[in-house]
Amino acid sequence: MSLKTLHSPDSKLRQIGEVKARLLPLTFPETVLERLIEALPRKQIDAKLVPIDDVTVQDANTGLYKSTSGTPRFSLEINPAHPGAGWYYLEAALSRNNGSRNAYFRVKFSDSNQEDLIIPVPTNLRGTIREVIYLPHDIASIYWVPTEASGFFSQSPLLLHKVTATESYLRRIHRVIFDFWKFGTRLPDQTTFLGVATRPRNLRSAYEKTAKLRIRRHDSSDYSEFLARNEMLTVSDISKIRAGIGSLPFRPLISILMVVTSEEQAHFERTIHSIRSQLYEHWELCLTVLPKEAGALRATIDEYRMSDQRITVRWCAGADTHVTALNDALGRARGEFVAVVKQADVLHLHALYHVVIEHIRYPSADLIYSDEDHVNKREERFNPVFKPDWNFDLLLSQNFISNLAVYRRARVIELDGFREEFASAEELDMLLRFIGKTDTSNIRHIPRILYSRFGQSSDPSALCPDSENGDSAAAVQAISAATVNDKLRAAHEAGKRSLLALLAPSVAGVEDGPAPCLYRIKHRLPSAVPLVSIIIPTRDNVEVLRTCVVSVLEKTRYENFEILIVDNQSGKIETHRYFDEVRQNPRVRVVGYDKPFNYSAINNHAVNFARGEVLVLLNNDIEVIEPEWLTEMVSHALRPETGVVGAKLLYPDGIVQHAGVVLGIGGVAGHVQKYIAADAHGYCYRASLTQNLSAVTAACLAVRKSVYLEVGGLNEPNLAVAFNDIDLSLKVCEKGYRNVFTPYALLYHHESLSRGRDDDPVKQAIFLREFEYMKRIWGDKLARDPAYNVNLSLECENVVFGNSRIKSPHHGYPLKAHIGA
Repeated sequence: MSLKTLHSPDSKLRQIGEVKARLLPLTFPETVLERLIEALPRKQIDAKLVPIDDVTVQDANTGLYKSTSGTPRFSLEINPAHPGAGWYYLEAALSRNNGSRNAYFRVKFSDSNQEDLIIPVPTNLRGTIREVIYLPHDIASIYWVPTEASGFFSQSPLLLHKVTATESYLRRIHRVIFDFWKFGTRLPDQTTFLGVATRPRNLRSAYEKTAKLRIRRHDSSDYSEFLARNEMLTVSDISKIRAGIGSLPFRPLISILMVVTSEEQAHFERTIHSIRSQLYEHWELCLTVLPKEAGALRATIDEYRMSDQRITVRWCAGADTHVTALNDALGRARGEFVAVVKQADVLHLHALYHVVIEHIRYPSADLIYSDEDHVNKREERFNPVFKPDWNFDLLLSQNFISNLAVYRRARVIELDGFREEFASAEELDMLLRFIGKTDTSNIRHIPRILYSRFGQSSDPSALCPDSENGDSAAAVQAISAATVNDKLRAAHEAGKRSLLALLAPSVAGVEDGPAPCLYRIKHRLPSAVPLVSIIIPTRDNVEVLRTCVVSVLEKTRYENFEILIVDNQSGKIETHRYFDEVRQNPRVRVVGYDKPFNYSAINNHAVNFARGEVLVLLNNDIEVIEPEWLTEMVSHALRPETGVVGAKLLYPDGIVQHAGVVLGIGGVAGHVQKYIAADAHGYCYRASLTQNLSAVTAACLAVRKSVYLEVGGLNEPNLAVAFNDIDLSLKVCEKGYRNVFTPYALLYHHESLSRGRDDDPVKQAIFLREFEYMKRIWGDKLARDPAYNVNLSLECENVVFGNSRIKSPHHGYPLKAHIGA
């Protein structure tokens, strides 16, 4: 479209409609307010984006582009020339599939000596831009940089209006107030920020700060800020906790087991101090000292024992091992609960208090665990490990429970304590046996950092010290790298044997995972593998479909499958020619669905024709990478306790598109670990480990046909387009099944190749209706995803922390439930 054409009223209206239809819909009150504001005098600016640097057009009709560098540029051509200094309101849709969330204008001035002006432009999670910007005098040219990474992105035209000072003020003050409410403690000088910002002379600065905050929220949060905001106890906090302890209905004794394995006195004293400083004082410390440490620390240990009757000590004989020492401490314990604390680690001031409160809230709890982080010899805390609630398949992949783990002592005694034959992985072995003796509803998670591991990396496998970390426990203890490697190998192999002892003969084997002490469980298939029905809905887009079908037929190692292509009103001759061609393959059938598009109805219709015991819902823009993808998914789907199974999906450029779904992202649900490299492990290895998740995407989903029918399949009446896979996943969970994500089923997802643009009012209305349906039906579930953590952000699809609503460590205990983010 030329700029001259844009002058016509009809063209301007079409452009306005096109852009606004692609934006995230406003709520009803916001829509009313928007119409009132738009009634103010304003002028639409004819503006056109022209690709000039490192941008290639993929599809002009859909606005799909590809960036070939980290600085793709468009020239913003304005007609007539720059219409003068002032405030402008920008609306646009910008979706990026490369992980970058930065976009900005670069303004060059007529005076070449004047420095370029950079105007950062934030977007929300769904790629909507609604922003007020100020353009100064004497502009020579304006450039638009939509992303700072190579890869694909979708860009609408820029809808630009010059607005009055009144409209500018109203929009900016609305943003500042909303951001103050939403982001709360993240705003600078929060106590005075709002009052100052509402003054006209300060509004520009306040607006710029909130814009930068919106951009920065997509980056990893600063952990020191998080700790200051959420975990540091004030004098008032301590007073409230002490008052709460005084009014507890009962105070169980907690026995802390500790084996002294190093003669490093400073670290030993720090650990003892952290225990003795606990606000909850009804504890005992059962110390067992290995022989070689007896001399160096004897005086210090005797001093602690004499000054605090809650500390008991046993000096081991020469033949004693770490496991026998641990069992000795367990044998002396008298508490209702026991916990292992390792020498040099830190138990935070309020740790035992929160454990007891959780026990009071859930009296039947048998195992209570918390989040953790790391601390080095400079007392710096780093690498937080924010854990999910109980997650069986993740536990089989890594000991994510680790520290702080508090067990009901009677059950540990029933299991005869820790086993010598699993030395180096004795705690994992105990944990695996323990969960077999308790109902999973009695396993409780406290989403707070209550424990700091000394000098280890962010590697969440608790048994694996990091030999490359200069502050590691291995370095402090002057253990050679070779010895560390021996310890890692011993722990890893002991862990594998422990998993096999728990799972055999139901599994085919336990293999090495992506790092030491991380594992892959291979589940056994029956000797006669079941038929799998792969359902692929399609409408034309024959080349996309062909790529999908050929990759399934030629690259899939699992042999007993059929493909059901569901033709949803394809009209092109070449499509029907391909249908005739592919029907010649006995594995392939084509089923017609001659009704308007309804993804749920299409798949439910196909299930009536499916002969397989296992169903696989597969988008027509999927391409197989890993030949064992179907074997892996079916092996999980056949497990009696499993519901739906999801795969790991990559964009064509090799970055992650899907590694599971988290409830609450974007209001309902969003993909997680998105935009990381295919071989990146993600936060706490969660992108590369098998685990239970609340939901997975139906772009590639496996489920037993019986389970699919049991929950009524996909929701045809209410979820024709969006969220039907989330709804299915949640219905399956309600029936007591566990949903599984496996990274070992790896496929490409050429997302958007088979979809039209969601840029007309009808599609937007459908999306909004389905969005509201999910909020209405599943609202409580969407508020707190048990497979995630309330301290991890719901504002973006790559995992960062800092979204917690926990304002101080005592909130919610014992007065009300901790509801999270």
